[in-house]
Amino acid sequence: MCGSCGAVHRSHYDKKVRRVRDLSCGEMRIYLEVRIRRVQCRRCGKVKREALEWLSRNPFYTKRFAFFVGRRCRSMTIQDVAKELKLDWHTVKELDKQYMEKQLA
Repeated sequence: MCGSCGAVHRSHYDKKVRRVRDLSCGEMRIYLEVRIRRVQCRRCGKVKREALEWLSRNPFYTKRFAFFVGRRCRSMTIQDVAKELKLDWHTVKELDKQYMEKQLA
């Protein structure tokens, strides 16, 4: 499915393996190795990565991990969450922003 317009396609333009961070299991960080396809859309004319409903807007994190980060930011500072989860401050801020947009929608 085209990540831009949502058109469904049977073939793909190319693909690559991407490591996507998911929720941790205890102290162990969990990464999923996902084969992401890009499609050349006939409808909108763009080459875009396929839309996967469980990926956040930042394609390096699952939606449930992004939700977890957003929930942590309700009780901790962005800097503390970044330190605890070993993430960049800007990444935590962006994931928190996505969480807040979802809560206000």
